[in-house]
Amino acid sequence: MLLTRFYFTSVQNCSYSYKNLDKLSLKVYYLQELSTILQSRKNDPSPYNESLKNNPVYNVDQHTFNKYDITQLTHDVNKSINDLSPSQLLSTAISYTKLYGVGKKEWKRLCYSSLKHIYDNCYNINAISFSQIAMILYSYASKFTNEMPVTNKLLKACVKSTGSLNERDISMILYYMRRTKCIPKTLNTPQDFKNAQILRSIALCLSKEGGNKLVKMTPMGLVSIVYNFTQMGMIPWSLIYHSCNLIKKKSRYLDSKSIGFHSRSLSSLNIRDKKALDSFVSTLENRTKIPIQTISSLLYSLAKLKYRPKASLLPVLNYTKQSIFLFDDRDLALLVYSLGQLGIKYDGLFDSISEFIKKRIDYQSPQHLSMFIRGYSKLGIYDESLVQSIMSHVIQLLEDLPEYSINQLNRIMYSTKLERTQGTVCKVRNFQDSSDSLFRCLKQLNVDYEIGQKAGPYVPDAIIDGVSNYRFIFGISEYG
Repeated sequence: MLLTRFYFTSVQNCSYSYKNLDKLSLKVYYLQELSTILQSRKNDPSPYNESLKNNPVYNVDQHTFNKYDITQLTHDVNKSINDLSPSQLLSTAISYTKLYGVGKKEWKRLCYSSLKHIYDNCYNINAISFSQIAMILYSYASKFTNEMPVTNKLLKACVKSTGSLNERDISMILYYMRRTKCIPKTLNTPQDFKNAQILRSIALCLSKEGGNKLVKMTPMGLVSIVYNFTQMGMIPWSLIYHSCNLIKKKSRYLDSKSIGFHSRSLSSLNIRDKKALDSFVSTLENRTKIPIQTISSLLYSLAKLKYRPKASLLPVLNYTKQSIFLFDDRDLALLVYSLGQLGIKYDGLFDSISEFIKKRIDYQSPQHLSMFIRGYSKLGIYDESLVQSIMSHVIQLLEDLPEYSINQLNRIMYSTKLERTQGTVCKVRNFQDSSDSLFRCLKQLNVDYEIGQKAGPYVPDAIIDGVSNYRFIFGISEYG
C-alpha cells in the first residue's frame, strides 16, 4: 500500500521529538534508525518481543517517536529527495527496504534522483559512486521483482565502468538482474540483447583478459558470484570452474552461511567436487553455531550429488538433533529426504523428527509429506502412528488438491508400499517362478549366488559374491 494514503495524517498526532526536527539530514538519520528498530522487532521471535510489536513507541537517542512520526518522516524525505547527498540517498534506500507501505512511486523518485547525480556531477569528487548505485539496485530488487525504466538506466550506467566494481558490487548487480528477470533467454528483442551485453561485460571484467579479479576476491565474494550466476541460469563455465577451485583452496575461511550457499551451487551445477564437500563437513565440525539453512542445504546437496563425505557427519547430526525444533517445514523436509537418500540413520534423531512432524502435520504440503515418507522408507524406518497421521492428512488434501500435486500422492503411496516394520522377517517368495530366466543365466555362467537375502529394506532376486568382492544386486524388491 502506498504511503500517499497516510500523507494527510495530522501533524498534531506526531510526537514532540518529530516537531523539533528541522534539518533534512536529521530526518534521514532518524528514518534509518526507526526502520532498523521496526525490522528488528519483526525478526525477533522471542515472547518479550511480541509485546513490543504492538507498542507504537520507539526510542532513539533519548528521543521518543510514534508510528505517525515514521509516516511523516518518510513523507518529508521523499518530498525533498532531490536535495539529498549520495550517502543520504543510499541510507534512504536501505530504510525503504525495512519500511511497510513504501511503493514504486517513492522508489521511482529516489532512483531518478540517483540518476541525476550520475550525469550532473560526473566530474565532482562528491558524486555518487557506482558502488552506491549497485547497493540502491540491490535494495530495490529485495522489494520488487519487476524492473522500472529508471532502474534499467541505473544498471546501464553502473556497468559502463566495470573495472571499478568490486566483488560486492558485482554480486549485487547480478542479484538485481536475477530478481528482476533481466535474463536474456534469446537475442530476438532489443532489451534481451542489451541484457546480454551487460552480462558479457560483467563476465569480461572477471576474466583473465579483464584483469583476473577472481584471484583478488575473498572466498565469500566468490561464493556470492557463483551462486547468483547459478540461480540466473546464465553460466560462464570457465569463470565458474576457476571460482570453484579458488573457493576450494580457501574453504576454511568460509562462514557457515557461505558453505550452505556454495553447496547448493555445486548441486545445481552438478559439480561433484569431493574435496570441497569434505572440507565443508570438516569445517562445520568446529563451529559452535550452525544456521539451520546451512545444514539442510549441505545435506541436500550431498544427497543430490550422491556423495557421502569421508569426513564424519556425526557433529553435524548431533547439532541437528539438539536443534530439530528450530527447523521450519521446508528445511525439515529437505533434511529427512536427504538423510534417506544418503542412507544415514542416526539414533534418536528420527524420534524427534517424528514428534515434530506430528505436531505440524496440518501445515504440511503434499511435497513435504512425500519427502518425509520417502526418506523414512529409504531408511526402512516404520513409524505406524506417523504413517497413519500422514495418510489421514493426505485424504483431507484430496478434496482441493491441484492437478500438478497428484504426482506427490503417487510418491507417498509408492513409499508406503516400501515401508515395513523394523525387525520383521520378510517372507521369501518363490523366486524360481518370477526370475527363472535370471537363474538359468547365472547357472550357465557358473556364478555362485544367494537368494532370499535382505539388502536394507529390500529383498533382491539374487546377490552375487564375486572374486572382486563387489556385490551386485539383480531384480526388484519384494515390495515394488
